[in-house]
Amino acid sequence: MFRLLPRATKLSKYTPWRGISTTRLPARSFSSGVAIAGLTSVLLLGYYSRDKASISLEAKKPLVEVRAKDIDTGVEFPNHIQSDSKELNLLGLGVRTVSFLRVKVYSLGIYADESAQRALSAIENVKEKLAKTATPDDDQLTGEKLMESVIKQSSFAVRIIPVRNTDFGHLRDGFIRAVQARMKVVQIDAEEAQQVNESLQTFKSYFPSSKVPKGNDLTLTKTSAGDLILSYNGDTLGKLDSRDAGVAFISTQLLLAYFADKNPISSKAKNSVINRL
Repeated sequence: MFRLLPRATKLSKYTPWRGISTTRLPARSFSSGVAIAGLTSVLLLGYYSRDKASISLEAKKPLVEVRAKDIDTGVEFPNHIQSDSKELNLLGLGVRTVSFLRVKVYSLGIYADESAQRALSAIENVKEKLAKTATPDDDQLTGEKLMESVIKQSSFAVRIIPVRNTDFGHLRDGFIRAVQARMKVVQIDAEEAQQVNESLQTFKSYFPSSKVPKGNDLTLTKTSAGDLILSYNGDTLGKLDSRDAGVAFISTQLLLAYFADKNPISSKAKNSVINRL
């Protein structure tokens, strides 16, 4: 890297570059040159090491999570979530409103696994069929009946994020009313109704007696096996086993309430799913 001069040879004065000041510099001995060379090598090595460490740290930075925003509330949802060891993809989102004043209660995102997405994509004119109200005279599945056939075979989830401070009791009662309304629509017999009500009591016990500040998330996951998992900010609060009587009905119908032909829990979320297919 450096050319060594003969022993006892003095460095001549610098020959100036064109356009550079010609101030005379003092002569430097061989030992001075070695010292400068050593210092330069140390500085270069230190810079290289620091730069390499910087590159290594940058390489470990996680990728930015892609999120979708509910335009009515500004609440954001991840495009993918992990639930019950499965990756679920966002199908659509919307806002839940109550009363004639259309008070915004929470935003929700509806998720499903890849098998559900493939099943829906394979249906001809799926948007028109899902938007249509099912009738007894239909010779093909439409509306909520079509969605029910997909939900039963797949993993689905609804993530709820309140836009105002609330509590677990308020959210719990809303879910219970939704299942009870579906019991009337499906018209189950007395024995099955009793089984469903018993499992609903277990489901109610999973909800703590505490507040839910706005911005936190409560997730309901219906597994492909029919289990129903309740989680809050990623922590599991409880799980209904599909092998218990009434649970499969609850897990399916609670999700189906968001796709009901009449009075879905959130029309905007339902339409969002249909429009994104």
